[in-house]
Amino acid sequence: MTKILKYTILALLFVCLSACRKTDTDDDVAALSFQAEAREIEQELKSGAGEGIVKTNDTNLTDKSFGVFGVWNDIEKSIGGNNVFLQSTAQEVTYNSGKWQYSPLQYWKINKFYRFRAYHPYSGDSFIVNASSSADNIMIEYNVVPGKDDLLVGFKAVKATIDNIKAPVKFEFQHALCGLQFKIALKDVSDIADTDKDAITEFHIEGLIPTGTLRYTFDPSDVKLPMIEWIATYYDSGSYFSWTGEKEFGKYDGTHAVNIFDGSANMVFCIPQTCSSAADKPTTIHFKTRGGGTADNSATLPTLKWESGKIYIYTLLVNKSDLEVVVSIKDWKEIQSSEDVYL
Repeated sequence: MTKILKYTILALLFVCLSACRKTDTDDDVAALSFQAEAREIEQELKSGAGEGIVKTNDTNLTDKSFGVFGVWNDIEKSIGGNNVFLQSTAQEVTYNSGKWQYSPLQYWKINKFYRFRAYHPYSGDSFIVNASSSADNIMIEYNVVPGKDDLLVGFKAVKATIDNIKAPVKFEFQHALCGLQFKIALKDVSDIADTDKDAITEFHIEGLIPTGTLRYTFDPSDVKLPMIEWIATYYDSGSYFSWTGEKEFGKYDGTHAVNIFDGSANMVFCIPQTCSSAADKPTTIHFKTRGGGTADNSATLPTLKWESGKIYIYTLLVNKSDLEVVVSIKDWKEIQSSEDVYL
């Protein structure tokens, strides 16, 4: 297995204090507000798996609202605390009229210890936020069947001193899902001519855990150390990520192969899990080609732990008598966010 050089997979959101002042109490010193620059994004829509999949990056972070939980305490590492926002559910923060907005406006309390835990986007067709979620434990149920929603999470703790609330507080949003890409090419062997061509016409995956619950919580050793955990145990031998069409491919040159999935990202989102976790729970790919007609070509993917924030790229090298699967792994490309989101 080839491992590709890792990149940082962080979406950066900056949270700092505005200049608004409140005069009715001494403890509440400044209002919490948000500011960012909106950017537009175009989505490429095609048929088949990968349609409508858009990876969150610095150009589209503001296209969707995010949810945030917040608590404050008198003691730094106390579990639980007083809600920053009025409701117990996540506060929605939406980009509108050139800035991030939410209502009603809340205020910092000087010298209190704050913890914020956030997720992006605020809502989607692929997931449901559990009603028991809080600033210490966000629970999100995800399903890969409608799974077109990228899912990111971020955490920050800060003591609200006069100096600290003047400086940006940085959320580092991490990808909670993993990504899958599949490519195909003719194997580079002597009995395949450089000019030979074929085309893939159908593709799907069997043997996945299609649903799971994300726990975005804290390390048992320290409430200020965030931790991503997936509870995903239901193995299903059914078909997922089906694609149909016709994409021609040629001989592999060591670098270039044809992407199977459609969409601008040529990938699908999947719940982190162990691929082919046991002999009786194989994860297999199935595909048909123009040259092979109705013949079902299949291969069991090697056992591999799919982790949050990584993209797994499988290259299928087709020979006349066999199929080789090459796996490479990379982290999601760093999200170079220049937008400032102010609290």
